[in-house]
Amino acid sequence: MRRIVSPAAILIVLFGVSIFAASHFPANSGTASVLGTEVGGIIWDNTTWTVTNSPYTITSTIQIAYNATLTIQPGVVVNRLTGGPMFVVGGKIIAQGSASEMITFDGGGIADFFDMRNVQSATTLDLDYCKIKNGNIFWISDTQYQWASFNMSYSEVENIATSSNMRTFLSTGHKIYIQFNKFINSACFIIGNDPEVPLYITNNLFTQNGHGPALGLFYLYDDTVIENNSFVNINGIAVRLFATSGTDENISSNYWGTTNTSVIDSMIYDGYDDIRISGHLLYQPILTEPNPDTPIIPEFPSSLILPLFIIATLLAVIVYRRRQSRAKPSSSFSWSPKAPQKTNHPLSNHKFCTPFLLARQAIL
Repeated sequence: MRRIVSPAAILIVLFGVSIFAASHFPANSGTASVLGTEVGGIIWDNTTWTVTNSPYTITSTIQIAYNATLTIQPGVVVNRLTGGPMFVVGGKIIAQGSASEMITFDGGGIADFFDMRNVQSATTLDLDYCKIKNGNIFWISDTQYQWASFNMSYSEVENIATSSNMRTFLSTGHKIYIQFNKFINSACFIIGNDPEVPLYITNNLFTQNGHGPALGLFYLYDDTVIENNSFVNINGIAVRLFATSGTDENISSNYWGTTNTSVIDSMIYDGYDDIRISGHLLYQPILTEPNPDTPIIPEFPSSLILPLFIIATLLAVIVYRRRQSRAKPSSSFSWSPKAPQKTNHPLSNHKFCTPFLLARQAIL
């Protein structure tokens, strides 16, 4: 017997697929090539990576010469499936996506991202609306001083295993911006600045840190602003002070997911926890709720659970009734409209009132 798929059944399937797709595949539009482009080696001249040739798979580390700029268009995907850094940055990387077309850097679980060990004062890493995920180290440096200019805004850093040494930013004229980002299950930036380099760490979400502190601070100076950040669902230490010049550091006006100062104290590591650290982190006053401009991780609205359950139940009943009405009687079954046979359905005498039975009785 040929089975007939009802419109209601199709609706249920499409509804489930749409929910799954919305939760697992966020918008990242663009017409990327299926085959993509393999890249590696030195970029000597100004170069643009386009969404048409995306995804770009790095087969050997991309080195950006000191006078060259690599521009990455919105919607581009960059992968590295082997170990080692994606980029050695001497010149500039300008990766400016958009809210609907974010740029993705995927380390495949083993790659590093930006090797900044040989930078100059003109070296620039500018990341807007980017996803940096599934890698080992975000920023590679084995020196105490960073001469590069760095901006990262409206981006997501997720599943990064090892902390990044970003101490200490130098060079007059630079400003360091880390703002409106999400740091999810990622090792911290250990960051500091020179008195002539303003540092802004504002309106970031730090959450689910599974690799040590969410944020590490090292020798901060007066032109430092750390506020309106959210530290929620933190495992252990949220902010660690690694070293200071002997002064206390201001990290007030941040949200900690609680107003309990004992809990907040346990989320901070400073001179009160280690006598070798000569300063303390001053976190009061605190925000009692997240700053409205700071990103959040959307949660499925609990108020929709019951209505969706009822809709799904009604649709299931409709499908059941339509299939029953279209089923052909078997040859061994006799039926007379004048003498209808009573069936002993297992649910007909059920004493419990379930949503399924309520919906079924309402339709019958």
